Amino acid sequence: MWVRRILLWIAGILVLLVAGVVVAVLTIDWTDKAESAASAAIGREVRIGSLDIDPGWTTTAHLADVEVANTDWGSSDALFALEEGSVSIRVWPLIKGQMEIPEIVLTRPVIALETNAEGQTNWNVGDGAETAGEAVEPDERSEVPLIGRLIIEDGKLSYRDPTRDLDLQGKIETAKADAAGEDALNLSLDGTLENRPLELTFVGGSVLQLRETEKPYPVDVDLRFGQTRVRADGTITDPVQLAGLDISFAVEGPTLADVFPIFQIPLPDTPPYSLAGDLAREGETWRFQSFEGKVGDSDLAGSLSLDQGQTPPLLNGDLVSKKLDFADLAGLVGADPSDAPKPEEEQFPNAPIAADRLDAMNMDVSFKGTEVIAPNLPLDRVEFRVQVDNGRAEARPLSFALADGTVSGEIALNARQEVPSADAALRFENLDIKPFFKDTRFVQEMGGRFSGSIYVLGVGQTPKEMMETARGEGAVAMRDGSISGLIIEAAGLDVAEALALVVGEDARVPIRCGRIKLDVQEGTVNINEAVVDTTDSLLVAQGNIRPAAQTFNMQIEARAKDFSLIDVAAPVSLSGSFSDPSIAIGGIDPLPFFETGDQQDIDCDKLVSGALEGQFKTGQEN
Repeated sequence: MWVRRILLWIAGILVLLVAGVVVAVLTIDWTDKAESAASAAIGREVRIGSLDIDPGWTTTAHLADVEVANTDWGSSDALFALEEGSVSIRVWPLIKGQMEIPEIVLTRPVIALETNAEGQTNWNVGDGAETAGEAVEPDERSEVPLIGRLIIEDGKLSYRDPTRDLDLQGKIETAKADAAGEDALNLSLDGTLENRPLELTFVGGSVLQLRETEKPYPVDVDLRFGQTRVRADGTITDPVQLAGLDISFAVEGPTLADVFPIFQIPLPDTPPYSLAGDLAREGETWRFQSFEGKVGDSDLAGSLSLDQGQTPPLLNGDLVSKKLDFADLAGLVGADPSDAPKPEEEQFPNAPIAADRLDAMNMDVSFKGTEVIAPNLPLDRVEFRVQVDNGRAEARPLSFALADGTVSGEIALNARQEVPSADAALRFENLDIKPFFKDTRFVQEMGGRFSGSIYVLGVGQTPKEMMETARGEGAVAMRDGSISGLIIEAAGLDVAEALALVVGEDARVPIRCGRIKLDVQEGTVNINEAVVDTTDSLLVAQGNIRPAAQTFNMQIEARAKDFSLIDVAAPVSLSGSFSDPSIAIGGIDPLPFFETGDQQDIDCDKLVSGALEGQFKTGQEN
């Protein structure tokens, strides 16, 4: 958009120069008439230091010290300044009402374009019959002057926009004609965007080619913002209206989040990426279509469209990854997507949530990962739809194929309020416990499937704060499973005795059924009631888990079904960090879930019923 605006503005300036020179050619008081004609057209004072005319059938006007006044709030004295220049006009066609301009030469022009904090532009303010914008920025390709050749020598250009924290300056000039006789326009700018380095180079057809109504306008753009690089190469059928694009478009960088300052598209933090496809435009809608590439170790393909005709703009997309590395999705929950190991206390991200970015654009983007690589999770498929509506983002529906079962539900982030909130409502069904122990020596004896649901809501400026303030509830239940006795033996014989568990010859401890009911308060997961009925004993447990601190504290008590098997039964206490827990026998009060005494098999139907009755929906409280 910046380059197009610059090109059209230069074309408009040519219109003003030619208008002034034509008046000068037809009158005697050349300088005054030229200044008056240009000033009237632009609605801005135009000063011409000197104007000399070489008369003939092709008349050439030589100008020097030309200035177009800036606005009163502009940071430069002049909007446009020209040290020297010349305009050639064929007189005979002019007498017949036709204008033929063989050549225009601009030597050391200086163009200072800028926008103020209120969004006003210094080239679009005027008091005349036509505003400066109407005179300087053509609306149609036919309004660009028809000129044989334009030469720009040693030009300087600056562009400032405080609303985008953008400040650019550099050179503009034309290259010598190529073998086909076509001049090229070279633009080279550098500066800062949001206090980070920005470089822009543009090579295209000359300004005069803007007027060629049947010939596509060639463009070659290379933009570098920090380590992000954007390249566009191809042609535009109508460069004034930005219609008929045939552009190859590529973008790469360390994280997709860095494209926000350039395109105002709020994307998550990601690993390094590289994407390439085709760029098209219909009306106010831009399309990045049929693109392919990689994000981290994942492939990514699909199409995106940006409708700038809406307020705020709307981004639509359909994305597919045939081989998805699950770690590459870490940025969706605010985590660091890099593979670098983190200290235990830094496992939860503490960077502020960029709530303002959710206000910049609405979104409706679908994603499907058909094959998932997740070394620590038995995950096969991921599918979700992300919608952003005026500061509120939802991933709904959200679906995972996990452990031969499914996890479904929705996640929402509400940034409409001063302190953002996030909530998740998830339901998991028929998950097989065995895949979670893959590649361990316990896998053969593990068995059973579990189901459940959970709802959690947190408030805070960072994901870590949201975790620390989280509240909610949930339940998990299973039937007809087993646990490896090797796990119990690894913890020590006294633990097996304390839990009244008998490890059979196949190293399995059969589980008839089990249920865990929990609630979440201030980031602590309270396990108020956990019951596991084995063939030997009934295990009851309670305690808490603090995910943000990576610690837990649990007490387990066994109610033996046959005291003749094991004579000693004592409570077990587990506590400490996830990575280095401690185990103690005895020292806790009895857990009051069931009557003490000879324990019988419990009613599994009654125990398990209700575990899946909780149906939650995001947005209940946020």
